[in-house]
Amino acid sequence: MNSTSSATMTEQELFARFVDEKFVRRGKSGRINRAYFPSMALAPTSEYEDLNEFLEQVAKEAAASDDPANHLIEIAGELKGYVDLLRMVAFDFQVFKDRLEENETQAGAA
Repeated sequence: MNSTSSATMTEQELFARFVDEKFVRRGKSGRINRAYFPSMALAPTSEYEDLNEFLEQVAKEAAASDDPANHLIEIAGELKGYVDLLRMVAFDFQVFKDRLEENETQAGAA
């Protein structure tokens, strides 16, 4: 773990540290609820450079599909899953920062 105080780190430095470490979230009983590497959760999953390119491809695929409505519903489900993942990573980043601050406060009090 890095010895630099989180109080002197920028948000970008904190995020870089968060992304590079394994994040573990435990429930009230102490059991692990979630353990993952944020860098893996944020890794690109498609060949598209940007959202516009992705949307163009979705439109082309829907137009060529035998069931365009179902195709779009499937894509929407995949997007919802990714949006949920982004929300989880954002939430866990805040938890990560809170933990660092709490650990440093406890270390300072000792």
